[in-house]
Amino acid sequence: MNIKSVCLGPVSANCYVFCGENGEGAVVDRGDYNFQLEKVIEECGIKTLKYIICTHSHFDHISGVGRLKEKHPDAQVVVGTEDAPALSDAVLSAAADFGLPFYPCYADKTVVDGDSLNVEGYTFSVVATPGHTKGGIILYCE
Repeated sequence: MNIKSVCLGPVSANCYVFCGENGEGAVVDRGDYNFQLEKVIEECGIKTLKYIICTHSHFDHISGVGRLKEKHPDAQVVVGTEDAPALSDAVLSAAADFGLPFYPCYADKTVVDGDSLNVEGYTFSVVATPGHTKGGIILYCE
């Protein structure tokens, strides 16, 4: 598994790109969408973007999700169940608090503690981490 990190968005939040050896991949915490992310996706060799994963629903981690989904319509948008409403709400995502542009989107899949996501043979266990947001999650891959 190849993992790349890129800082993007209005507060330079970390975004991670996972890519397996055969071209299946995932993007985690897409805080903005621009050419730099597509360049990283291409450099990693992603042929099939399987997931766009949000560890929580604040604007700096979701602002680019809708536009990335437009570019990769078969990718599933994944978020913790409690955070799903904020994907389409500028107030809940805190984007409105900062007067930032907001591109609403919707979850294709919601997850809770104990669920798992598979990317090209790698299993990522979902661990609920409420606090920063109600539906915050982390991913653990042994």
